[in-house]
Amino acid sequence: MIYIQSKIKILLILVYFFSSNCYATIDTLWSRTFGTNHFEGLREVKQTSDGGFIMVGEQLNVNSDPCVIFVVKVDSSGNEEWSRSFGGYSYDVPYTISLTRDKGYIIGGETTSFEQGGIFVLRLNNSGDSLWMTILGNASFDHLTSKSSIIETIEEEILIAGWGWRPPNKNEILLYKLDSFGNPIWEKSYGGNIDDEFSSSIQPVESGGCLIAGFTYSFGNGRCDGYLIRITNDGDTLWTRTYGRDSYDSFKFAREISFGDLVAVGSTQSFGNQEQGFIVKTDSLGNEKWSIAIGDSLNDNLMDVCVFSENQFIVTGYTNSVITSNKEDAYLVQLDENGKISDQLIFGGAGSDFINDIEKISDDILMAGGSTESWGNGSMDFWLICLQLDSLDLNTELPNIPILLQNYPNPFNNGTTISFELPKSSFVTIILFDILGNEVQQICNDLFESGVQSINFHTKNLSSGVYFYQMRVDTYKETRKLVLLK
Repeated sequence: MIYIQSKIKILLILVYFFSSNCYATIDTLWSRTFGTNHFEGLREVKQTSDGGFIMVGEQLNVNSDPCVIFVVKVDSSGNEEWSRSFGGYSYDVPYTISLTRDKGYIIGGETTSFEQGGIFVLRLNNSGDSLWMTILGNASFDHLTSKSSIIETIEEEILIAGWGWRPPNKNEILLYKLDSFGNPIWEKSYGGNIDDEFSSSIQPVESGGCLIAGFTYSFGNGRCDGYLIRITNDGDTLWTRTYGRDSYDSFKFAREISFGDLVAVGSTQSFGNQEQGFIVKTDSLGNEKWSIAIGDSLNDNLMDVCVFSENQFIVTGYTNSVITSNKEDAYLVQLDENGKISDQLIFGGAGSDFINDIEKISDDILMAGGSTESWGNGSMDFWLICLQLDSLDLNTELPNIPILLQNYPNPFNNGTTISFELPKSSFVTIILFDILGNEVQQICNDLFESGVQSINFHTKNLSSGVYFYQMRVDTYKETRKLVLLK
């Protein structure tokens, strides 16, 4: 078998992905931050019919009022075309946005500003003007707290997945259907008779109907289990399944990936003492094919998954650990169709940085979106990165940011080579951590010239196991995993 490396450069990093039989590079077309000098947290981003992108999140009002709805439309190059803010006198927090067939947008979230509060659905036209708003339930009992929770059906009706309290005393998954003018058609609920259920996403399925993802305390093996519900467009249940072991397992998102197979991502505490990323693949009937925990006992949460090629997909989210200085950093993992990890990477700056969305836009274009404290104008800003798969040639240009490469060989026995690329002459520190985040040793602390640099790392006094090596250049930090086998 021949290992081939593909490179993904995402603003701050170059991620090596294993491909077919020659080098292919994925380079940053552009990356942008959007926001004021206050707080803007991105919840969801979608590609629009004109090739641009629409983003939604909450904005801390410049008048120091509570959060309002913040929408930004950019063109295909990431240039802002317009932005809009919507809200009332109190809190209005959007979580999800979807496209409509007339090239408009539907936004869903929670409000305490209008009527009795509750779940809001806001309809915008293509220019970002408000057409109507509908309030569902009330703020005390009904909630929508996840991205990918609103879709338009083929009949141009709207489905909204949320959760809420219902008698006698428990939370249930709620599904609302509205007509194209925001008038309620019906409401349905899903769950057990005693404990709680919560929804995280709703996605259409190619054969018709939808897939709801979330978690349940009523069913399954553990204290909490990942939960999938397959329904028709009329809300009738086709099947339900639970996933997990003996502790806390939950899904943040699930989608159909290929040939009817489904992939769900989230977090788990069933494989160790800490929260890890959780990935489950099933067939079209929800029968589990495989499940894995990733993150090596760090505090990890997976938020999204997209198909990268016929037999590869990428999951993304964030991690919080001792290695990342107890703040969130973005997290990317590539896997094959059998759950074998090709590569995984932690990256970020001095603040907390998240990626919520990763989407394949075309054969050679990927989009990633999230929020960053490390760059931009304010305490938090929208963060959008567009990536392109280039021709099958080596990229010989210097990066415009530091890049930590995967050590080789890995796994290894007594010695391995650690390489990195520098845009300019820089002082580089590389530190080795054990799996619990304890500092083991300093690998290097020297001045290096620009370009590709390599150091030989010998492990004479180390025992076998999983370790992490972290490169620090000024305020930039990047972490990779190595495996020592003796």
